[in-house]
Amino acid sequence: MAPPTMPIPAHRKRGRRPGCTICSIQLLVGALISVAIALLLTAFHLTQQLAHKRPPPSSGIIKSRITQSPYDPWPAIPQVASPDRTPGVLRSSGKYAHNRVYCMVPFVWRKDFYDIIMATWGSRCDQIYFFTDSVVNLDGGIVRDFITGNQSSFLPYWEYPAGSFPENVVFVNMTRSWDGCTDAKTGKPKICRHIWEKMWRSWLYVADHHSHTAEWFCKIDYDSFFFPENLQYYVQDYKSWNAKTEHHYFGHHLFHREIIAGPCACWSHKTLVDIANVYRSMPKGYSGNERNKCEDRAGATEEVSTSKCLKYELGVLPEDALDDHHRDFVMLDPFENHLEWNRTKQGEWWFWKGKEAERGQMEECCAHRPIAFHKYKFPGQHRQLNEQFYGKEGNKDITKMKEREIRYIEKVRKAMGIDTT
Repeated sequence: MAPPTMPIPAHRKRGRRPGCTICSIQLLVGALISVAIALLLTAFHLTQQLAHKRPPPSSGIIKSRITQSPYDPWPAIPQVASPDRTPGVLRSSGKYAHNRVYCMVPFVWRKDFYDIIMATWGSRCDQIYFFTDSVVNLDGGIVRDFITGNQSSFLPYWEYPAGSFPENVVFVNMTRSWDGCTDAKTGKPKICRHIWEKMWRSWLYVADHHSHTAEWFCKIDYDSFFFPENLQYYVQDYKSWNAKTEHHYFGHHLFHREIIAGPCACWSHKTLVDIANVYRSMPKGYSGNERNKCEDRAGATEEVSTSKCLKYELGVLPEDALDDHHRDFVMLDPFENHLEWNRTKQGEWWFWKGKEAERGQMEECCAHRPIAFHKYKFPGQHRQLNEQFYGKEGNKDITKMKEREIRYIEKVRKAMGIDTT
């Protein structure tokens, strides 16, 4: 690098030629400046390379912990293939090209659920990433929230051979461990629920690494069945929302706690970017009781904390995803159950509390372009749902259902264009 231009020596103002000594000093100073700049650039590049290295191998089981950053950086991940399975729609380059959907799935690593999600609704997301704790059992060892395997078989992910996990799995280092808890009823070991810390750290990762890949960002529970193309229909055709300029936080609104229920909570690009800034600066590590503020706190509930941060820091309130007939786009239970729920007979339990009198119920419970169903705890149920809503018309997974369930399935398939008759 050439040395910067030196100021004109005072003796040159009278036209005198500088002596050899002055020339030598100028050359020496310029050379020293060039060397210093080169050393600074080299140090910067080395720092960047070290920051992106994985943690060193551990000698045994460790608890999930934070090191120098709120998450462990993952190498560049290629875009996940997203074949469209809805007739007549090319989401990646057609009608919904400017309303791409990012699916974020937080869970404790289970290969069986990863595989079935990627084989069904996950393949229809424009982007999908799974966020799991940094200590895992490659073969599972977890059923629902219970730890069924030997806890000594759970290791930090970096102790497994390279390539053990898919490239769209992100490991989240946390300050609070997921293990060490027991079920109050059975005394069996179970997963410790520190979902709030896991979620805000995961959203920071998404904002820092993937915010350019989509316009709409949804947190989808592993036991939910998601319809990405219906999310696009809802935000573009039904609501005409602008993800880049408008704040939106929507799903199934529960009024008794003023939250969007956790099974499927979505927000716009603008909301993601702005809430990430809130998460970076909010107080961290508080271990006391609830004090009604946006902060990282042990024992905090994820949905409530998310809602408070959005409300207090951004002025963003939950939006209920309903159609013109007051039918829900997001169901909190299997759709088969929603089709039976009768408000008059059930009374005002928490699900109905605060909802308008016109809210749909029984066979009018659910929108015909559903965004998500919830509580499908076994991988085989996801396969059945995929066949019911995307498989061949009249297949065995449809015909074995009850009549009211078949009627709803047929309405959804027709509205989505799966069946043309």
